[in-house]
Amino acid sequence: EGGANLECSLAQCYNLPADGSYYYYAGDRATGRDAALNDGCAGSQSSCKCAHGTSAAGSNRVSMMACVFNATVEVTDINIYINDAWPGRARNLNLLLFDDLPPGPVTLASFARPVMRQDAVDLTDPARRHLAV
Repeated sequence: EGGANLECSLAQCYNLPADGSYYYYAGDRATGRDAALNDGCAGSQSSCKCAHGTSAAGSNRVSMMACVFNATVEVTDINIYINDAWPGRARNLNLLLFDDLPPGPVTLASFARPVMRQDAVDLTDPARRHLAV
């Protein structure tokens, strides 16, 4: 709480899978990198660029937004900022934390062994947007 936002300077964020088949997909269609996920903007939709996932609402397709640190860091708190204009997109989310990823390109398969998992989280409740790790 109150510490530096290391995500902006030490992380690369991905919007996976990287095929970008969904019309509003904001990530790089070759690598999945999505700068909107760690631009440091915590304002409203009108003041921030929004990241769009790879799945249309109502689809059964698995998609993931993930940030990977470039260096080893000790994480004690995670703050999640939602787009208040679309609260329905902040419900029923699965939050996972990993302490290691396999070498190679970052894909959905890279995220197989979480050290923390919370399923069906409703981030419209402000109390749920801060996680102590």
